[in-house]
Amino acid sequence: MRLTESRLSSPRLKAGVSRRGLMIELLREKRYDAITVQDLLDRAGIGRSTFYTHYFDKEDVLASVSEQMLELFRKPLSHRDAGD
Repeated sequence: MRLTESRLSSPRLKAGVSRRGLMIELLREKRYDAITVQDLLDRAGIGRSTFYTHYFDKEDVLASVSEQMLELFRKPLSHRDAGD
């Protein structure tokens, strides 16, 4: 189960930092394999139970972030194709 950003009640997310932003921040600091769920919890300001209510593991977060990024690329392409 993946959670939309608007439903995740996190102080960091409410402040405008997206899941994508949180993961990218962490990736700038360390390799993906060194990132822990605890790192994500600390950065987002959420508890473990909240995290596991919405994600299976950090791979699930990465998959969700990847899907978001792909969608960002798809939108401009679909608008361009619709205008052709």
